[in-house]
Amino acid sequence: MSLSQPLRSFPSLKDFYELLESYGCYTLEDALDRISIFKNKTELSKILNAISNAPKPWKKSITNNYTSPNTLKTFNSSLDNALGGGFPLGCVIEVFGPGGVGKTQFAKQLCCTVQLPSRVGGLEGKALYLDTECSFYPKRFDEIASGAMKVLIKQNIPTFSMSDNVYIRKIRSSQELIDTLESLTSSDEFFQDTRLLVVDSVTFHFRFQEKMECSLSNTCQVFKVLSLLNRFALKRKSVVLLTNQMTTQIIEGSYSVDTAALGENWSHSCAAKVHLDFHPKRRKIRSLQMVKCMYKDMKDMKTVHYCITQDGIRDASSKIIDKLY
Repeated sequence: MSLSQPLRSFPSLKDFYELLESYGCYTLEDALDRISIFKNKTELSKILNAISNAPKPWKKSITNNYTSPNTLKTFNSSLDNALGGGFPLGCVIEVFGPGGVGKTQFAKQLCCTVQLPSRVGGLEGKALYLDTECSFYPKRFDEIASGAMKVLIKQNIPTFSMSDNVYIRKIRSSQELIDTLESLTSSDEFFQDTRLLVVDSVTFHFRFQEKMECSLSNTCQVFKVLSLLNRFALKRKSVVLLTNQMTTQIIEGSYSVDTAALGENWSHSCAAKVHLDFHPKRRKIRSLQMVKCMYKDMKDMKTVHYCITQDGIRDASSKIIDKLY
């Protein structure tokens, strides 16, 4: 996303140009930074929907930001092909799915593969892990790291301690998340080698807060986080990976569907959405599907299957499936 995008380049915002400029909002970044000034919930909702439903030229400008030749990979051929070759630096990725499907495992695996040397296709970077659910277990990370090291062992490349290059911080409230992201974005020296920021999960505190506070305040905080995440991704040339929980949405009062939490406005502002789910008949097999992508042609995206092993997430080959069953 280009945060410097002029608001007057959004035809869908034409009814709000004067109002936004009266508040000093001339770019997308201005609007997201000052979103808390809008006290009218209906007015705020219309503005956010107008930004989210921007026309094709805006999408094209977003796509142009993701031209980095370097991508963050899982080092599983089927998964990486389904992800369009990997995640380019400078983008925000949403990974959503039901509980237990492997969202945190996916995040931990990328914390390992981001560190692999460039000669094997890695980024030689570090990872920041913001843990809102207190679900980061070091022992499990070490198992996944050992699995990632096998890539180096096969090519006679010296191994190293991956835990030294992952910085973990527990986040206990939505305001602490905002404060942490503001600190990370404003710092010019620390984390220079960071190529991955994980927020696991981005919805945890907001979903609890929805029941405790007014939804307008909650919405303002959500979009403040969105602004900071996009700014971090672009400024640090990093991949920002967000895990998201599922929620039940009632359709016209007659039936319900499971969908990613935080709604469409949030999802529209991510460069890609990855849906993880369970196989309908064999629960130890999971599926991965890219359901939205702004930097690759969606017609080439396919659903692939994976399994969770001691070494981490792996393509669902017949050999691995036989071991699980």
